[in-house]
Amino acid sequence: MTELPGMLELPARDALTGLTGAVDAVIPTAIIGLVRPLDRQRVQLLYWYAFGFGSYVIPTEEIPEALRPGTRERGPSTPLDSKVQSPIEWRFAFAGAGQLVSVPIPHRDAATRLWAGLAGTNPPTQDQIRGLEDVATRAVDLLDRPMSAADRSMRLERLELASGLLPALMQVLDIRDVLDSLSEISKQALAHDILTLSLLDDDLTHVTIEARSGSAPQLGGTFPQPYPPAIVRAWKFDIVDDHLRHPLERDRPATQAGSRSSIRVPLRLGDRVIGGLGFMSLECATYSSADVEIALRLADFITVTLSHQRLAERARHTDELRARAERNQFVRLLDRAIDSGFVIGRQSLPRPRFLQPVIKPR
Repeated sequence: MTELPGMLELPARDALTGLTGAVDAVIPTAIIGLVRPLDRQRVQLLYWYAFGFGSYVIPTEEIPEALRPGTRERGPSTPLDSKVQSPIEWRFAFAGAGQLVSVPIPHRDAATRLWAGLAGTNPPTQDQIRGLEDVATRAVDLLDRPMSAADRSMRLERLELASGLLPALMQVLDIRDVLDSLSEISKQALAHDILTLSLLDDDLTHVTIEARSGSAPQLGGTFPQPYPPAIVRAWKFDIVDDHLRHPLERDRPATQAGSRSSIRVPLRLGDRVIGGLGFMSLECATYSSADVEIALRLADFITVTLSHQRLAERARHTDELRARAERNQFVRLLDRAIDSGFVIGRQSLPRPRFLQPVIKPR
């Protein structure tokens, strides 16, 4: 398992694969996942399906009753409304699920539930629900496997390599100008062929992409953002195994540049998503659970730099407005003086230093 910053542990990918096989042996599914509380107000929802896997952080009050982690009872089958644009309903509809069923996972500290989005419209039978409960009981062994010493050592080494990005960011005035070098440094911690830095507009409907890579063509420009704003606001990470198979990814600029799989994480200032950081590979199914923590750490470093960059730009803008206001105020005072007869024409009044022309030596 991988421990995420501010999150609960993320199961290894082979554990998710094993859990999928066990659930599908009981009832056919379109999407499977776990839901567990982060605190009294929020839950973490982890999902995995044919296109990859990812996670959302959602207010508890916004999730269906069948997924709420407080109860230890089996959840009833719930029809899903595909017109609702909340993260859960949208993702279920995108996966082709029409029914939702969930059961508690016993003997865990957090009130974790195993859930499944069913492809058909028929509700599960009592035997199938009992079968899911048996899977949930056995899932503890899959989900709580301790990290090996070798994996723990590798994790610490990669986090240390990720911290190597900090010195390169200390003197950066505009992160877009040094994305090539940042890509090369971050490759030591998280391998990729293309690094994308995407900045979102305020309503989360359009994205401006800056990207650099060794061999892929230059990416850039502003494009429609294909996911609903509610999805973006709840986004914690997503991994796509094959961009060409994914309906919303196959025509995006990074895919056209050659990327086949990716891991992407949000850039956040406070609770607001301002963009995303994407690590792209030219090979399919490159990324795993162990990469998520590294991507999030690198995104934290870049977010701090973006925050400082925005503060500097705001300060420059404020200085420009102040200088403009001072010039305008001087002109108004000068005009009043002329109108009052205190000066004859503007040439008789010495100009303040900030209005004097700059004479360059020959």
